[in-house]
Parts: sequence; structure tokens; C-alpha cells
Amino acid sequence: MVAHEAGHVVDQIAGQIPAEGLVRPLERNYSALFEGRMRDRHLTRPRNLGYSAEEAPRELSAEAVRAYLTDLNYVKSTMPGVAARIREYVNSHPELSRIIQFNALLGAGYFGGGQTSEAGASELPDQRRRALLDALTGRPATP
Repeated sequence: MVAHEAGHVVDQIAGQIPAEGLVRPLERNYSALFEGRMRDRHLTRPRNLGYSAEEAPRELSAEAVRAYLTDLNYVKSTMPGVAARIREYVNSHPELSRIIQFNALLGAGYFGGGQTSEAGASELPDQRRRALLDALTGRPATP
């Protein structure tokens, strides 16, 4: 749950990562993470859980970011286009890229170089920095 909400935070700060052209792999991922198994048919989609058509892309993106934060090799191997889109929006964002980077090659990303990077994080407005750090780490950030 916390990782999904962290996905929303990253998606929002990155400017809402577009789902266009990637809806099918995003829906397969959403369904797989919800059900605990990969399927090609009869997928569980955001609309099946009561989300509107306007909310669905945000839910799909949040789950993809959650997956990338927790197991980026899974995302890169099952959804390479989604992984590339997330990297494009997160790694190029002037504020967010100072806190988190997704690596395209080694299957490793970093969050402030493996720890909270006060040098990069402190340049974000305090409230946004604390909310992002809280969401990404699952624990309150020090002010």
C-alpha cells in the first residue's frame, strides 16, 4: 500500500507519466500485482475496482512506478516500454531526478545515492520533499 502511494507521489511530481501507447502492458501489470499472477485475459483493471476512466491512467502509472521501485528487473523484463517511459519522466525531472534515478542497464536505481541525499532533496520545497521521502521510504523524513 505504501509503495503504491509512493508511486502516486512520483507520478504526480513527474507531471503524470502518460499511459498512451502502453495501456495493455500497464493493465497486465496492474492485474498481476493485484491478483498475484500474470494473465493475458480477464484482467483486473482499475475500473473493476471502482475507479473512473479519468482516474484509471493514474492508478496504472502508480502501480508501474510501485513495481519499478520494488523490483525494477521485473518491470524492465516484462514491460520495457513502460520502464523507458518511467525513466524518461523521472530521470529528466529537474527536482525528482535529484532524489531518485532509475537505471536502464544494471537493474538498480538509487534513492539519493542509496541514502537520503539532503543536498539534492533540500532543494525541493520542504513540504514536498518530506512527503516524497515519507512515501518512498515508508517512514517519516527528518525535517
